[in-house]
Amino acid sequence: MTVTANALTTGSLMNLTTSSASLNSTSGVLNVANTGASTTGTLARFQSNSTAGSGMTILNSGKVGIGTTAPTANLEVSGSNFNTMRVTSSVVSNTSLEINNSSSGKSWSLLTSGSGGSFPAGSFHIYDTIPRLTIGSTGNVGIGTTSPGAPLDVKGAIRMSGSTSGYTGFQPAAAAGSTVWTLPAADGSANQVLKTDGAGVLSWATPASGAALSGLTAAAATNTIDNLNFAQTWNWSTATTQSPMTVTADALTTGSLMNLTTSSASLNSTNGLLNVANTGASTTGIVARIQSNSTAGSGMTVLANGNVGIGTTSPTSLLSVYSSTNHAIADVRSTWGSASLNLTSYTGNFFISKMQVAYFGY
Repeated sequence: MTVTANALTTGSLMNLTTSSASLNSTSGVLNVANTGASTTGTLARFQSNSTAGSGMTILNSGKVGIGTTAPTANLEVSGSNFNTMRVTSSVVSNTSLEINNSSSGKSWSLLTSGSGGSFPAGSFHIYDTIPRLTIGSTGNVGIGTTSPGAPLDVKGAIRMSGSTSGYTGFQPAAAAGSTVWTLPAADGSANQVLKTDGAGVLSWATPASGAALSGLTAAAATNTIDNLNFAQTWNWSTATTQSPMTVTADALTTGSLMNLTTSSASLNSTNGLLNVANTGASTTGIVARIQSNSTAGSGMTVLANGNVGIGTTSPTSLLSVYSSTNHAIADVRSTWGSASLNLTSYTGNFFISKMQVAYFGY
């Protein structure tokens, strides 16, 4: 049957209507059915206009084409317009298009939220049981978050995989705070590092060769540093009137402020375990001072001119021993059987003034 009406303007070529209030047709008001075994050819064709492929085509294979007469999928929509396919809903909650694979039981939905939806209005989501990817109403993209606050907002770790194997990742703290770092505009030089100004602005900086002593933090436990065979030299090249190093322990009782020890069985040091040396030409001032207690002049003093004082800080001889409280200022003992004190003068002159010798029979 061919029905034509080439002069038709506002009418209908065929009009199928029913006003039944109890319509419950199982085949439809219009039923076009291929009940044969053939799955080739076209079952129905609704051509919109003279453009080839326009309208809708239903093949005997069950495939439906809109804008094409040769659909290759169950539903294929083809067009040259900007909006090839559009799904619209007037509900104020969420509108979704679900994609389901019945064999895996996995469903994915393309979901957009209305003004009364469960997500921010105007946002778009790829969703299974929870939103996996979100595009906010302003265009921000969120992964793991439905309210992205930046062009790309990722909740959790970011991982970049190598082209062959392995990966590099970044993981924020669980309570990450709110920090945005601004990177430098260009690459830095070799061996430079990034530093922050405390406000999130990063810049390239050349690290110092060593940490300043003023930057050391208080020790929280006993520490041992093994320098192996590497000699350490600390140089204060510009120090003049300062004391470059001061070590104090005002609460010390039975310990040692500094302990210099060696267990070497072949010790043969030419300078001693402790070497305090003035290698300059100056012969004034003090080279070393070992103060015994709070009494002025107590202990031992070594001057730059070579004089050594015990009980005095101003020795006038190579060895000056002074005491204002003790009668015996020198005690020479020997367990060998006899003790001797040898005084030698290479000039031929020798003086002993007010000397008292006592034997105690130790």
